[in-house]
Amino acid sequence: MNSLWVRLRLVLLIAGIFVLGAAAGHLATKRWQSPMAEDSPPSSASAAAEDSGDRRQIIRATRKVMEQYRATLSLTDDQMEKVKPMFVSAGLEMGNLSKDSPLRFGVIANLHEEMRPLLNPHQRELCEEILAKARQNHSQPIPTGAP
Repeated sequence: MNSLWVRLRLVLLIAGIFVLGAAAGHLATKRWQSPMAEDSPPSSASAAAEDSGDRRQIIRATRKVMEQYRATLSLTDDQMEKVKPMFVSAGLEMGNLSKDSPLRFGVIANLHEEMRPLLNPHQRELCEEILAKARQNHSQPIPTGAP
């Protein structure tokens, strides 16, 4: 019985030392890791994750614009299939430009020019109205602060 008690205490002591060592190692690693993470440039994995987030945002915005065009121009399913790659390309181009870039209107104008042959006369008129509004929006200066 006495020998069993000694063995049990020895096993508990070794397990306790193991747990304390693991906790100390975790705390030490966490303490030294934080300053290093701030000083180092982003890793390719974190840059890829950030890129992936930007790409998802661009895709969501492109889908939203496509649905607006579909509703405004009453595009058929066949027309949507044909213009979808055009929208994706334009969306990626817009994603690479800053919000106040004067080149953004050029991307919109190019998209409209590519779409034009696929549209019927009524849709072309509506498309011209959209382009005129875009031209007006891109010619106005973007407010940068509160009045």
